[in-house]
Amino acid sequence: KRKLELELEENFPRDYSSKYSLVTFNEDIGYHEAKTRGRAQDKVILNLLKNGLLTEKQSLKEKLAVINKYTKLKYRNFGRKSLSEIGNILHHAAFSAKPVLQMAGEVNMTLKEAYDIQKLLLEKRIEAGEKLTGYKLGFTSKAKMKQMNVNDLIWGFLTDAMEIKSGSETSFSKYIHPRAEPEIAFRVKKDITSKIELSQIPEFIDSFAVAIEIIDSRYQNFKFSLEDVIADNCSSTGYCIGQWYPPVENLNDLELNLLFDDEVVQEGKTEAILDNPYESVVELSRLATESGLTLKKGQVILAGAATAAEWIKPGSTIKATLNGYGEVAFKVE
Repeated sequence: KRKLELELEENFPRDYSSKYSLVTFNEDIGYHEAKTRGRAQDKVILNLLKNGLLTEKQSLKEKLAVINKYTKLKYRNFGRKSLSEIGNILHHAAFSAKPVLQMAGEVNMTLKEAYDIQKLLLEKRIEAGEKLTGYKLGFTSKAKMKQMNVNDLIWGFLTDAMEIKSGSETSFSKYIHPRAEPEIAFRVKKDITSKIELSQIPEFIDSFAVAIEIIDSRYQNFKFSLEDVIADNCSSTGYCIGQWYPPVENLNDLELNLLFDDEVVQEGKTEAILDNPYESVVELSRLATESGLTLKKGQVILAGAATAAEWIKPGSTIKATLNGYGEVAFKVE
């Protein structure tokens, strides 16, 4: 058995790890999972050898296939990437700007697990010195919800390292296949610790501004499942906020446009955001409360896109305008 394991590890280092290697050297899965997976694999190999299902006539590759087949039957999570493994893969993809394959289908990921992975990504950023600055919402278009066959919004986090100052530049090389969306941003006036109502907006929001969000999926070809996109922080990569204005009673029926090099590429209206952009604040307060989070004073809320996203090209100046409430812009080098 030991001889076979050594041969498998030497010839297929990416596809086979002994129990010893799993427990001792694999930092991406927990000790308990590594031990459980290793024991299942050990028992399978011993039984296969005892029952003559591993023979000298088989190639090493054929033996590996047999071992993996029977181990999967014995241990349902065999070969399933752990949440921390997926988090590490997505974190590396984001900072190396190299896309990866979808993973949710492979591991049968649940929505809860997807948000757990997203939380791991935030923890990694905070450990690296970044600060949480707010949250973004997705699927704030009812048509988009219907298209994706979902009945609730999705949300992700924002950090200070993701912010692009209005009038500044960002490097295209930081991204994989970035797109821009025109949005409205809100700033929290005081901590929101429970779900609020629309009538309470003046109590909890002190300003709003036109904004641009850069979305940049870490998955190949910008294709993903619902669970994939949530795990990937809802594709959020960067944001740029314009001048802050005091809240007004009605934010509906305002033109919110996206321009590339002063040419309008997307035209929208603010009511495209949940029929009323303020509803995004209400909905995020509900989602945050359900997750045990507090929306803190000074944090930013990106309410969601008012138009379809537009592919970004290097050398472009990206601008969003909100009728009567200014503009915001940055350049992509």
